[in-house]
Amino acid sequence: MWNKLLVILFILLFTGTALALRIPRPLILKHPITPDQVSQLNKFLEDVWNMQYGRFEVDVVTTEKANANDGELWILNDSGTYKLQFKAGGSVHTITP
Repeated sequence: MWNKLLVILFILLFTGTALALRIPRPLILKHPITPDQVSQLNKFLEDVWNMQYGRFEVDVVTTEKANANDGELWILNDSGTYKLQFKAGGSVHTITP
């Protein structure tokens, strides 16, 4: 019973990680190549590189970011307690351990 539960849990955790590593479909380049196509290609290659090497930088701050944009993510160091914060829908959300 426990073995089946652990296998199901592992599959659920693995598929969540695998789906998070998706990248957009590569673009089709047509002649003549325009600056817009080059910038899209650069963005695609940057996404591939970030996925391969896990590069994601998160700011560590000591006060809440009031001027953050929607979609930003940061870590709040509140006198030794670290909290993950992000801004979505115009409001700041906090995830505590």
